[in-house]
Amino acid sequence: MRPGRRKVLSFAAVFVPLLLALVLVYPWLQPLYRDALRGVADPVAATFSPPLRIEATDEGGWRILRERPDRSRAAVFSIPGKSLRQIHISVVLLPALLLATPVDWRTRLRLLGLGCLALVLAQLVLHLVFVRSWVAFQYSNPGNPLYRLLHVTHSTAGQVFPVMLWALLTWRYWLPGPDRAES
Repeated sequence: MRPGRRKVLSFAAVFVPLLLALVLVYPWLQPLYRDALRGVADPVAATFSPPLRIEATDEGGWRILRERPDRSRAAVFSIPGKSLRQIHISVVLLPALLLATPVDWRTRLRLLGLGCLALVLAQLVLHLVFVRSWVAFQYSNPGNPLYRLLHVTHSTAGQVFPVMLWALLTWRYWLPGPDRAES
């Protein structure tokens, strides 16, 4: 068997059961991740103009509120819990991809730490850009076609970001090169 094929089979043999195991804990993990992201995003959104607040909803979503000059708040829009669960699936997909990469465990753990940090920062920025842009489009140009692109990007980030991060972090381990021995 060719070394490249061996790497792919080794990856798949670890990735599939690991992803299944992580998907089983996702219902408990996702609310913690969602609330942690909201806890960081809310104070940042409060610095926007107009100031925004991000509150949790009973069904696991987020309600975005705009502060009025009199300090009262008006609901602007909501992100349903179902959408957040779809977006945050990356919290199990990226670790499964990185931990299944056929490199030594020390490298896997280093990649996992770096990848998870990058993922959290990317999702935090994505949520904040989406929230801020949605409010701007709603008040200045509700028909702006860029909003649709932003909405699609926000909705698919949970599947796209982890694969992109995994590819960026691990490409050198997959491609043969003079300084990389085939395993």
